[in-house]
Amino acid sequence: MADYNANAPVDDDTAADAYAEKTYRPARRSLAAWDGPALTFAGAFAALKMAKDADESDDSEIVTVMLNAAIGYFETQF
Repeated sequence: MADYNANAPVDDDTAADAYAEKTYRPARRSLAAWDGPALTFAGAFAALKMAKDADESDDSEIVTVMLNAAIGYFETQF
């Protein structure tokens, strides 16, 4: 997202859309499709941080997925 925010064309919606496809959208699709628990404490912590960032961006789909990943990790620890 940082690359897109810093470098995406601002005066051409088609070019901005194409740049989004080259930068953040493939990774976002992977995150949105995530359906398992985080595998490590560090992964669970990263998922919580991503959920917080997504919440601040009103990206509820990613919030839910990342919370589920973090919770899934912690549930395996008890």
